[in-house]
Amino acid sequence: MADTSLNMNDQQWNMMMIPLKFTWQPTENESIYLKKLVCFRMEQRELLPFTREDLISPSVIIDDFLYHGDLKHAMNKALLEELNIRCIINACDCPLGQDILDQRHVLWINVEDATYTDIAEHFKITNEFLHSCKTKGEKVLVHCEMGVSRSSSIVLAYLMKYHHDSLEEAYDYLVKRRHCVEPNLGFLLQLIRYERQLHKTNEIAQGKNMYQKSSPIETSYTVKDSAAIISPTDELTKTKTVKSKTKKKNNTLSSEVSGQAPLLQSSNSFPHPRSSWSLCRGLCCCSPSSARNAKLYSK
Repeated sequence: MADTSLNMNDQQWNMMMIPLKFTWQPTENESIYLKKLVCFRMEQRELLPFTREDLISPSVIIDDFLYHGDLKHAMNKALLEELNIRCIINACDCPLGQDILDQRHVLWINVEDATYTDIAEHFKITNEFLHSCKTKGEKVLVHCEMGVSRSSSIVLAYLMKYHHDSLEEAYDYLVKRRHCVEPNLGFLLQLIRYERQLHKTNEIAQGKNMYQKSSPIETSYTVKDSAAIISPTDELTKTKTVKSKTKKKNNTLSSEVSGQAPLLQSSNSFPHPRSSWSLCRGLCCCSPSSARNAKLYSK
């Protein structure tokens, strides 16, 4: 990654860092790394401008496996069928329709796209889900509402663990395949810390060895000219949802979960997510502070 630290003056950077310092208290080294990533993204925005084509269909991140998109893609049943996508990670607060849930494995990570949101607590379970899909040869779509911040953070966490040696490499790789990628500053800082954690525990090397050092795709494109690309359904299936509220107290984060899980029209018995993803058909619902004890819900 080229040195682009001069693309932003100190005043601009200090203004951007105010909410981050209040919530996450980044170290000096973390701030330097974060600024490098942000400046890199600014440079790439000029080299790889975002186009309408990026909105039409999900981006192919890894051939025959990993797709990255937005809510419209996840709601487009015809598109999912055409691409043979059977697994979905939903990283926004909008539930998918029952017709999607009945036919696919859906991991719902209900998180807010905000600097203070703790998205890193979900990386373990999303990586497990994606790794399971990969080993079983199942295609998976990772999405949030716009396919820009929350879903990008989840994809970056996976790419770091299994395909790249650093966040810089993973970010560079992902931006070239999905031009609108841009995690918020809080998510980027958490990814920096996650990278350090992976190196400390040697999980990056273990993850790459798990795939026998297989490399991600070398091409860069999105699915194009699809006759199955249609507008999403006008209305989401009405369900009760898990609501999450994140509060700041004494410069720390506390999470409160209220509400009930969606009611699913499924007769399947759901195992714990870490026992066997392949037996799940429907929805695994995670809310903040529940990733380690995720529960699967059925009717």
